[in-house]
Amino acid sequence: RLLGLLAASERLRELAQVPFMLALMCSYDDDEELPVRRAALIRTCVHALLRRRPLSQDLGFDHDRLATLLTNVADRLFRINSSGGHGEAEFLFAIQAYLTVEPRRDRGHRFTAPHDFAELILDEIVERTGLLQRDGEFIDFVHRSIWEFFVATALVERGADAVSEVAGGSAWEEPIRLLLGLVEEPLVRA
Repeated sequence: RLLGLLAASERLRELAQVPFMLALMCSYDDDEELPVRRAALIRTCVHALLRRRPLSQDLGFDHDRLATLLTNVADRLFRINSSGGHGEAEFLFAIQAYLTVEPRRDRGHRFTAPHDFAELILDEIVERTGLLQRDGEFIDFVHRSIWEFFVATALVERGADAVSEVAGGSAWEEPIRLLLGLVEEPLVRA
């Protein structure tokens, strides 16, 4: 099936020449055709990776909430240091920040210390999704494209003003390109 899609689309053949994109395409396991636009392809594959293993029921997180958390964490870390190489403490701090802003859906959770709960969530993401990887005391997204996808998603959610704030910064070029592939309508100020 994948070979047939590659043969039928010049754009998909271009994407397949980049090993990471081919790996993403292979991780996609659905009966529908793969999207042709790079941003939509990454979104489709990221969501497939998020759903490939069931999440622990103890955490009270579903896949959509986990995607929202990753979007917030990615955006926060990108704004702090867009070159990567974030320590585990930075990830935990970003997760805790998300948990303090978002309405608590885990009120009955037995882990009351925010740091403990953030550690459990981080372990869940690393072990069950494969979107993050540990290297000693550093944790990063498995590939910069995935990190930039989540940053682009955050920009979409924040709107045109957020894009205006970062436009022109060289580190933001790829997230903005991905953003353009994610939006259905142009981001125009009213």
